[in-house]
Amino acid sequence: MRFLGASFRVAFWPLALVFVGGFPIREGVTLGLLMAFLFFVVSEDKRVCRFVPYWVRVTPHWCQILTDFKLISSAEEWRTIREFVESSTNYNVLRDGVLFTVVQQGGGKATLPAFHREMHVAWQEVGDFDAGMNERHPPLIFWNQHRVFGAEFRFREDMTPIQIEETDPIRKLLGTGYRPAILFMGLHCTYTVNPHGSKYRPRVLGGLDFGIEVPVGWWENVKDSCAPVGRVDDSHPETGSVRLSLATLPLSEFTVYRDSGDRWTSEYICKTGPQLRRRRAAARQILGWTADEHEDGGRLTCIRHKYFTVRHATT
Repeated sequence: MRFLGASFRVAFWPLALVFVGGFPIREGVTLGLLMAFLFFVVSEDKRVCRFVPYWVRVTPHWCQILTDFKLISSAEEWRTIREFVESSTNYNVLRDGVLFTVVQQGGGKATLPAFHREMHVAWQEVGDFDAGMNERHPPLIFWNQHRVFGAEFRFREDMTPIQIEETDPIRKLLGTGYRPAILFMGLHCTYTVNPHGSKYRPRVLGGLDFGIEVPVGWWENVKDSCAPVGRVDDSHPETGSVRLSLATLPLSEFTVYRDSGDRWTSEYICKTGPQLRRRRAAARQILGWTADEHEDGGRLTCIRHKYFTVRHATT
């Protein structure tokens, strides 16, 4: 329909000049195409999408994670650990989870047409979060628990007092024989070939990975008795660890915080807004997330996964 509408607008001016204005065919077509071009340039929507800061709280389902991956033996053991960490006055990821505030997404301003095409939306989402794509306008994140700013969506925190026995004899000899498991979060992008051909920019699907980092030797010993893992990253020789991605949160979850200048127009209400919501709902379903009913008059969004609950809202 968009193609037919554009074709009509291109053909209208030459036809009007020739058949209504009485211009010769050659002059009428030339002048009409020029007028059509000027019409598109002038009428192109340049309204920008303003960014709205927001906070995100990630609450791991620790009992499920720790028992599924053999870090504890029972729910009773988790209750003992929870009582221990709740008595601590310092930040502990087992009690407090992860809380961060996105003060500014990367990429600067985005024009409204970026929201009209599926591929443009996906690349815009990655650009919002990837500091490497936006050296001039990187994201700005405030990590609330540590009270520090950063430019990368990367989090890594040890899960003390959860300890894992070392299996590597050299590391066991040089260390204490145990090391804490690690909770991590990081940006992950999957690229696929563009169906229109390899000369076009590939399709991209971006998300925030949540998971745990464990010694590779320990994982080799227990992986057959553990729950399925979304993705296992290659081991790191320098740390002797492997990352187990347990959930991926689609970046489309946060597209709503780019506050488009035409939010109250009929085009946004009838077309752009529903398109963004459908993309978000489809991504949630594919990656195993379900949404709660909106709380606080629709201000707070809460989505749940087997291993995590994520809440987010404007600041």
